[in-house]
Amino acid sequence: MKLEGKRIFLRPWKKSDVPRMVELCSDKTISRFTTVPFPYKKKHAEQYLQSVKKNRLEKTEFSFAIVLKKEKIAIGSVSLIAVDWKNRHSGLGYWLGKEFRCQGLATEAGLLLMEFGFKKLGLHRIEIQCKVGNKASKRVIEKLGFGFECRRKERGFLGGKFSDVFSFAILDREFFKGKKE
Repeated sequence: MKLEGKRIFLRPWKKSDVPRMVELCSDKTISRFTTVPFPYKKKHAEQYLQSVKKNRLEKTEFSFAIVLKKEKIAIGSVSLIAVDWKNRHSGLGYWLGKEFRCQGLATEAGLLLMEFGFKKLGLHRIEIQCKVGNKASKRVIEKLGFGFECRRKERGFLGGKFSDVFSFAILDREFFKGKKE
C-alpha cells in the first residue's frame, strides 16, 4: 500500500529501513516530544517494526514511513494509532528527521493519512495530542484542521517524564467540508 502526495509518499515500514530509522531517531529532540526512546538503537527499530507488523495485522495501528518522492529516502513516520473500530476513531502521531522539519512535510503526510483514515477505513473521528510547549507540532495540528479540546494534566510520558498535553480532534465531516470528493 502506498499513499501518494505532491512531494512525499507514505508506505509501510520495512526491515531494510532499520538503519535509516536509527539514523533519524538519533536526534534527541524527537524523544523530547514523543515516546521514541533516546538513545535510539537498532534493537528499538527492530522491536518497533515487529509491533507495527503485529498491529497492522490486528488492524489496531497503521504506521507508515514518510518518503521523499525524488530522493526516495525515509524522512519520518506517521501513524494512525489505537484504532477503535466500534467507535470508529483513532489517534494520529508523527515525527520527522530534524533536517526535514518546517517545510510542510508533516502537514502533507498528516493530510494523506487522515484521508486514508476517513475514506478507506471509515473512521468518524481522529484525535491528536501534543506536549504543551511543542509549538511546531501545534502549528501542524492546526494546519491539519484539528480543533482544540482540552489540556490534559500529565497525560503523556514524554522525554522521560510525565507531561501535560493539549488534545485536539477532527471529525470526518469537518475534514471533508469544502473538499470535492
